[in-house]
Amino acid sequence: MKKQIFLITLLFTILVSLSGCQFIPHHYTNIGPTIKKNMTQQNFNEIDADVSLLDFNLQVSDHPKVIYHGGKKIMPIVKVRNGKLIIRDHHHVLININSNENNYLTIYLPKKQLAKIKINTDDGDITCYGQVKTQKLAFHSDDGDINADYFNVTNGSISSDDGDIQIKDLRSLAGFKATSSDGDISIKNCNASGVDLNSDDGDVIYHRHNYNNDDGGSYQHNLHSKNVLIANSDEGDIKVNN
Repeated sequence: MKKQIFLITLLFTILVSLSGCQFIPHHYTNIGPTIKKNMTQQNFNEIDADVSLLDFNLQVSDHPKVIYHGGKKIMPIVKVRNGKLIIRDHHHVLININSNENNYLTIYLPKKQLAKIKINTDDGDITCYGQVKTQKLAFHSDDGDINADYFNVTNGSISSDDGDIQIKDLRSLAGFKATSSDGDISIKNCNASGVDLNSDDGDVIYHRHNYNNDDGGSYQHNLHSKNVLIANSDEGDIKVNN
């Protein structure tokens, strides 16, 4: 009997592996039909998002709102409390089999400067359109890319373990940090008065000058400045003001 149970368990494990199953924090075995839903139209001054599978699109707008597009069964919890937009998963665990559904939240931002924007997603991309204005910015994605047209911040920090980071314009007052373990970092135009750029295995290019040694590259300038840009990558290239 014990042998039969062992064989059944082993067979199930092999079938799950071959079918490309993915364990996700959700209590359904599929994500359900694709829906599009207006989650809220309340005004907000701060964003606090922490989810597992969603992409985020941030778009400057005259009318703040949040629109969800994706599987009905993994629709997140979205609420506004005391001016803070809060976004969370439904926390459960089961199996999702080969789901290639594009699930994302589009957050339409008010044009005013926000107090803080904090977004954490495990597998999703974070994309910002237009000029995003906030005092504090904190983005993290485990496996996704982070792309932005324009950040106008007091200070900020963005990181991705496996994704690339691309910013077209960056305006900061008290420093900014960008980190990627395996991806490239590109900031085309920034106003930092000091820079601290380091890559273990990639190129470091600042103002179109390549600062490399045998293993990687690094460049530091005016580190005692109030507004220092820090960029670190283990294996990717770093390009700033090119």
